[in-house]
Amino acid sequence: MLDGVVKARQERRYMIFVIVALCVFCLCTVGAVVGLTYAVVDALKDTQVTGDTMYVKGSSVEVVRTGSAEFAVVDGVFVNRQAQALANATSSAAAVAAAASNTTATTKSPSPTSVMRTASFMGSPIRFNSRVDVRSLMELKYLYIKGAGEVELALMVTGVARVPMEGSTYGTVVRIITTVGTITLDDTLILFSTDIADVFSEAGFRTTSISRNRRMLLGAYDVLGFFNFIRVRGLAGEDLLPTQLYIWIDLKLAG
Repeated sequence: MLDGVVKARQERRYMIFVIVALCVFCLCTVGAVVGLTYAVVDALKDTQVTGDTMYVKGSSVEVVRTGSAEFAVVDGVFVNRQAQALANATSSAAAVAAAASNTTATTKSPSPTSVMRTASFMGSPIRFNSRVDVRSLMELKYLYIKGAGEVELALMVTGVARVPMEGSTYGTVVRIITTVGTITLDDTLILFSTDIADVFSEAGFRTTSISRNRRMLLGAYDVLGFFNFIRVRGLAGEDLLPTQLYIWIDLKLAG
């Protein structure tokens, strides 16, 4: 009976030893797998981060660069990849033909047909009047005056100023400096000097004299502008821009 108890204890010790050995083996296996995975991932990486900058792996000066699938830089010029590839294929074919005929083929790089071009966004013309603040008018690129039918005039704006004027609608008027001269905007009433009156007359607008050297625009017309940006409401939520067409009529009363 005592022999049986001793034998059971020995078997239990062997079992504990085997369990501990298996646990150690499992831990070693997991550690080896984790280490091997990290080593493989690190070996496959082609970049490294030093500080806040990503460099090519193994270098401390070559910064990682990104490219575009749409365009590339050739001789300092932005070119369309697809158009440039087509131009290169054409040049290669021309070079092969020239080599076959013992002539010299001249090629240009980059191809003029593949050069990227930019365009200026004009946007849509917006009605405005002299209530618009000067900071918003600084974004005015073109003054566009649309009359009846096909009567219209567009002038490039080079500067603006707000000037006090007695008797004006809001107490001040806006001077719009254009390439042909200065135009005064009182609400939506357009005033200008006689020096530039021919510009409006030749465009088909009706004008009338208000003083010896000042004239105003008559008839139905819209005052519009091409803006980079414009604020359409004031701080109190009020509308800053007119929404209807204005008509100015010269009335003459018989005495």
